[in-house]
Amino acid sequence: MGKKKEASPAPAAPEVQRTAVVDPQAQEQYKKPVGVQAGRSCRDVFFMILFLLFWVGMVVIAVLAFRNGDFNRLTHGVDSWGNLCGSMNPAVNGIAAFDATNKPYLHYMNPLVDPVVKVCVEKCPVSQQIVCVYGATPSTNLVTLNQQRANGTCFPALADTQNVFYRCVPVNAINLAAEQALNSNSTASRIANVVATDMNASEMATKISQTLADSWPVILGMSGVALVISFVWLLLLNFFAGPLVWLTVILANISMGAITAFVWSNWNAVRTGGQVRLTGNSTLDTQMYNQTTLLIIGVITGVVFAVIFLISIAARRRIKLAIVIIRETSKAVRVMPMIFLFPVFKYVFTTGLFAFFVAVFALLSTSGQAISGAATNTAVTQLQNQGQGNLVRYVTPDRVLYFMQIYFVFGFLWTWQFILGVWQTTIAGAVATWYWSRVKTNLPRFPVAGAFWRCFRYHLGSIALGSMLIAIVQLIRLLLAEAQRKLKGSGNKTAQYILSCLQCCFWCLEKFMKFINKNAYIEVAVYGYSFCEAARTAFQLLFRNAFRVVVVDKVSNFLLFLGKVFITAVTCVIALAVLNQRYSNLSEFFAVPLIFIFVISWIIASTFASVVDMGIDTLFLCFCEDTERHDGSANNPYYMSKELKEFTDKNKGKVPDIAS
Repeated sequence: MGKKKEASPAPAAPEVQRTAVVDPQAQEQYKKPVGVQAGRSCRDVFFMILFLLFWVGMVVIAVLAFRNGDFNRLTHGVDSWGNLCGSMNPAVNGIAAFDATNKPYLHYMNPLVDPVVKVCVEKCPVSQQIVCVYGATPSTNLVTLNQQRANGTCFPALADTQNVFYRCVPVNAINLAAEQALNSNSTASRIANVVATDMNASEMATKISQTLADSWPVILGMSGVALVISFVWLLLLNFFAGPLVWLTVILANISMGAITAFVWSNWNAVRTGGQVRLTGNSTLDTQMYNQTTLLIIGVITGVVFAVIFLISIAARRRIKLAIVIIRETSKAVRVMPMIFLFPVFKYVFTTGLFAFFVAVFALLSTSGQAISGAATNTAVTQLQNQGQGNLVRYVTPDRVLYFMQIYFVFGFLWTWQFILGVWQTTIAGAVATWYWSRVKTNLPRFPVAGAFWRCFRYHLGSIALGSMLIAIVQLIRLLLAEAQRKLKGSGNKTAQYILSCLQCCFWCLEKFMKFINKNAYIEVAVYGYSFCEAARTAFQLLFRNAFRVVVVDKVSNFLLFLGKVFITAVTCVIALAVLNQRYSNLSEFFAVPLIFIFVISWIIASTFASVVDMGIDTLFLCFCEDTERHDGSANNPYYMSKELKEFTDKNKGKVPDIAS
């Protein structure tokens, strides 16, 4: 037994005796012994403190939002004087307080005037029921009543109305909408137009919420189904990585070849006047079966097919390397079953963060300062209602509120990336522990928990710095998108073009930063570097292995994409069958729960696929370092597994295929 233990030393850190073929920069880089380092210290502490202080501000904003915000503003209507129906409206700068607690419904008085006067009512009126503005009563004298109708003080309801999201909408609203399409000048069209204008995004959100409330059991159930299918897919990947990768490559070539052949055959049919394959859509057929259009599409698809085919042949050994790396990742996660549960924790934390963000941000949007001003509604200014006819109250966002919203959005982005960074560093630490072990089955008792503890104890500051950099870029992109939205339709083509170019540049920067961050977190997890040192080390290592990085990354990414499509598609098919059988009463909003199920299942699938993705990246980085620091001899053996060693030895003489 003693001899056996001597022959299998612990993976701690043997001294580097010599390296394989490696450039001077790499020789200088490798000063630390290999493997997950035990002696560590806290890194980038300042940024962890900054992150905690930033969250103090987030909590303060959340408290202010819950104290000053009003969810009713997202659901209830506002009358022509700025009063919120169903609520107590306080006095504002000369405007008396108005109690609309018992008047939750918004009624549109006279649709024949523009803009229409809106009042809060206790019940939605029936046809010909006279409704008056606040403080007025319908006169029993016909002459006086006609005067009230003329000046807009009172007006009869033109149709029976019913409550639709706290709005009094005509019962035959569907017929009114149809009439509006036929006769835009009709009375019905005016009612429909007024209602449609006032039914804003918040009302649609309420309608969607009610639909989701009815179908929440199936949404929750399908979330569980997506989790189960994700576990099954990961298990299948453990045993069928090779066939899946080659099947992916073959299907990609076949599908692109078939598309190319289809386009060229139709181009030839159009050119010679033969029979083409129609889609059944006249507009699409007219556009698609244009000879010039088909020629352009045929050239594009032909070039893409040629590129994919040539790369598949030229990079076949690197594809084999990708297969071996994926298999090794499968072995690593198979001996660490707790790693399968880790995506669940990430899913729970991100869901909680998103729910917190939506709630607080929605309240922030209703937390503006209530002020008074002159009415812009011509009809309202004509009313003499207790001296309030020419004044309204309204809520306006100020600069402080705008700053708070930006602050909270940035905090959300930062925290989201921080959670992702903790998750990535933990997975990387666990997988690296497996790779740098001489005996792959002789691991610490809880490698995943140990990796998480090292991350939590020493490296939260480094993760805070990396996640902050990505969040800054994402915030800039959001601000650019908002500027683009405001400029849309302005006719300023130059400004729109500049913003589009900036958006593209920052999109590329975000992708690059995410790539650097992921690999920097691997170095942090293995060696305990600070973020900047880890990013520099990882970038240099990847740069020396650039071509292998591209092939392994793209092959694995495409395979994982197919896995996500598989999980999402199976979940949605099951959900569609359940919804069709048990929830057919959802009518036109049938797609709402299905869309939510699609999004949730895609998120779950992405979370699980990212376990494999992070494992692949970690093993690949370790593999590159292993081949640079060791030559596989008895004096300087590899740490890689037997299968990887066989692949490396087999291709060692083929420098263009095994080197960068």
